[in-house]
Amino acid sequence: MIERWVLVGVIVAALTVVVLAGNLTNRPGETGQFTVAATIFPLADMVKNIAGEEAKVVQVVPAGASEHSYSLTPRQVAEVQGAKVIFIIGHGMDDAIAAAVAKASGAQVVTVDEGIERREFAGGGVDPHYWLTVPNAKKMAATVAARLQQVDPDRAGQYEGNLAVYLERLDSLEAELQAVAGGIEQRNFIAMHDAWSYFAEQYGLNLVATYEPVEGKQPSVADLKRLGELVSDHGITVFYAEPQKSSVAATRFLGDEFGLQIRELDPVGGAGVINSYIELMLYNMRTLAAN
Repeated sequence: MIERWVLVGVIVAALTVVVLAGNLTNRPGETGQFTVAATIFPLADMVKNIAGEEAKVVQVVPAGASEHSYSLTPRQVAEVQGAKVIFIIGHGMDDAIAAAVAKASGAQVVTVDEGIERREFAGGGVDPHYWLTVPNAKKMAATVAARLQQVDPDRAGQYEGNLAVYLERLDSLEAELQAVAGGIEQRNFIAMHDAWSYFAEQYGLNLVATYEPVEGKQPSVADLKRLGELVSDHGITVFYAEPQKSSVAATRFLGDEFGLQIRELDPVGGAGVINSYIELMLYNMRTLAAN
């Protein structure tokens, strides 16, 4: 009987240690990590570079899923419990999933667009794809660092140092992107949807048209006729699909009807060989350069 109560005491003590350790993980300034979240892969990768080993970074929307319609799983609800911050793109991109994370965790919602000149879609509304230029990525990284310093002031210097290292890497990336872009002969291109206006403007390219006339809207017969005219007028031979949006029917139609080669640009990444924001940007520029 004594041995039994001793065993119970040991189990209770062990569980107490686990609970206390779990509580420590979300306390900035102590030895354990605390949790922050980011909605999509490029942003989560930036946050990881700035946070380093000081925070656990939860990427909410997995690769290949739509940030517009994704729902939190029970496992993710557990992962974001007690998160201090959720970093988001905003402007209709990931607001709904961010609200769900904030409700589940109590996290502050931080839109990382401070200091960024935002473009508008032709049909109205802010274009949220601003992460697809390096100058904007540098501003996003600075916003992340500033908020991490606020929630974890004891390690502000570490975040500042991580930011400085990451900004140097982004400067090297920008130099390489500009060098590759300078050698592209066919600067006109068409893509699945209007995700590439920031990218095109920054790197001297021209997004002539998109298969979707408006985000999420299927083209009409008139839209497709106009698309065919633009393909002919600009001497375009390649259509750039996207892994998150393109359908087999759409790409087959464009290949058969307009005689276009089908390649992929990826605005989000996070799968296959694209395992960082830097790899994402290089992949897209090299894909366009191969045209």
